[in-house]
Amino acid sequence: TVSASGKIQPEVEVKITTEVSGQIISLPVREGDLVKKGELLVQINPDLYESAVNRANAALNQSKSNLSSAKARKAQAQAQFNAAERSFNRSERLFEQEAISQADFDQALSSFEVSKAEVSAASESIKSAEFQILSANASKTEASDNLSRTTLIAPQDGIVTALTKEEGESVLGTSMMQGETIMKVSNLSNMEVNVEVNESDIV
Repeated sequence: TVSASGKIQPEVEVKITTEVSGQIISLPVREGDLVKKGELLVQINPDLYESAVNRANAALNQSKSNLSSAKARKAQAQAQFNAAERSFNRSERLFEQEAISQADFDQALSSFEVSKAEVSAASESIKSAEFQILSANASKTEASDNLSRTTLIAPQDGIVTALTKEEGESVLGTSMMQGETIMKVSNLSNMEVNVEVNESDIV
């Protein structure tokens, strides 16, 4: 018989941590409460994160508006380019027939080159607007994810075996690292014993 000291503990114990910072506005459970999977454990004030979602939506709508404007500018520039191209082709034929002066031909060439550059610039504006939409979508997704993280639910059935925060207290957390532990939810249906056995007793 070997005697050793240790502790009885649940096989499965989940730490409920926060990934966002804020004030706890709802904490409907107490230590020792039985909770079911999906049950609300903690509600962190979502006001800042709702504002971030609204800003992200506004930025996304602005980016979409910029894209529409860029497409309209390109259509206008393309129309001007087509007209300048036809004008240049006529001027080129007339110049070859010596029906117009060098100055008139140079003017037609300049207009053609300018309109061509405007089409290229409009195409780049469309690409830029499309990148802005991608960026705005990413910001919206991030803001929505942070908003969803203000509601913490039970990941499993179990009992609240530790509670370190109270309603009204603030918690700190970021998506880059583990935040503060608010509580522990343990499944007490399966327990284990963790003991330190002396090396000499192992044999």
